Amino acid sequence: LDDLTGDVKMSLWTGRWMELPNFGFLNGLLECGAGIKCPVESGKQNLEITVDLAPLTPYTMYLPRTAPYKIEFQFREGKSAKRSCLVIETLGTTA
Repeated sequence: LDDLTGDVKMSLWTGRWMELPNFGFLNGLLECGAGIKCPVESGKQNLEITVDLAPLTPYTMYLPRTAPYKIEFQFREGKSAKRSCLVIETLGTTA
């Protein structure tokens, strides 16, 4: 796999997960050479992925303080419809 890209979705817990609109600004945020070491061999393995959360800062400024958040990273190879996901759920404190 040498053409990985990734999109990011953010959600806020309000009794259920409510996805926050990002208007496409967080699409393609991750890619080979920018947080993902490529090529990635097929099969089960441990991957090290570096994620810069700075692009999420403009969205967190408008969110309630001390609220549960979910950040979902969706990875795909090229234009493939198949995706792999990494989900982080946390109780965050925004500044």
